[in-house]
Amino acid sequence: MICLPKGLFEFQQKASRFLVDTTLNTDKEIIIIKAPTGAGKTIILLDYIDAYLNINRNTAFIWLCPGTGNLEEQSMKKMHKYLPKRDAMTLNEALIAGFEAESTTFINWELVTKNNNRCITPSESKNLYNHIDDAK
Repeated sequence: MICLPKGLFEFQQKASRFLVDTTLNTDKEIIIIKAPTGAGKTIILLDYIDAYLNINRNTAFIWLCPGTGNLEEQSMKKMHKYLPKRDAMTLNEALIAGFEAESTTFINWELVTKNNNRCITPSESKNLYNHIDDAK
């Protein structure tokens, strides 16, 4: 359960439940939730991850963040704070250990997509794509 002193707002609970219901009951590949700045999108997603893992433990989440502002680190810190019992990893940790069930790996999108990135190029050790295939 997410550790917020006053819990989630009703609209956040509804959004989280919508995400759980939709991902469990449809084969849609893309689900879009829009909310203004300050609405708690990160909190909604953290609550969703926690609720989903309570139902389906054999899941690993990959949390992709855009930009160069270390948003993935901020999101991971919120997960440590509000879901301290859930496993949160960085890309480097996932490249070593793989994507473990019940984990969330926080990745900067630009880090993965830039040219000549060592985490996606074929090499003697496993790259990001190998670890994703193993997790499937």
